[in-house]
Amino acid sequence: MPTKFNPGRVLSDLDQVIAAWEANPAFSMGDEVTLPKVKAARAELAKCDADITALATQLTALRNDEGTCAAKGADLVTRIRSALRGVYGPDSTQYEQAGGTRRSERKRRSRPATAKP
Repeated sequence: MPTKFNPGRVLSDLDQVIAAWEANPAFSMGDEVTLPKVKAARAELAKCDADITALATQLTALRNDEGTCAAKGADLVTRIRSALRGVYGPDSTQYEQAGGTRRSERKRRSRPATAKP
């Protein structure tokens, strides 16, 4: 679920709050919110942020690998279609079956209208 809070900003804010609390040890918010609990929440957020960063790095590497594999696959498709076109002809059923557009099915180039004086 997307969050409206920036984790880096929240970590920075927690660091400031922790530093202020440590500078004023007499400060208290009861048993519900204590300095150790705030430090634990900060450590948990830092771990989650580090985990996401590590996974994002892995995802980037996987996307790069996927791009390399896709380029190899696209190259093979081009080579195979070219070979089918060369062997069976540009208007053949085999070329169309491989995903090529038959010569007879291509749109004719239209000439622009010329202005007559």
